[in-house]
Amino acid sequence: MDPAPATDSAAWIIHTVPGFPKALQAYSFPAEEIAKGHLFV
Repeated sequence: MDPAPATDSAAWIIHTVPGFPKALQAYSFPAEEIAKGHLFV
């Protein structure tokens, strides 16, 4: 993020909610990655 943003700037922070919406097909993650299974866009 810009430490000196313009007066008309904006930032979007997106966070997912686990299990919403329901996926048509089940997700599959390696066991060692489940603890780190966050999404940042």
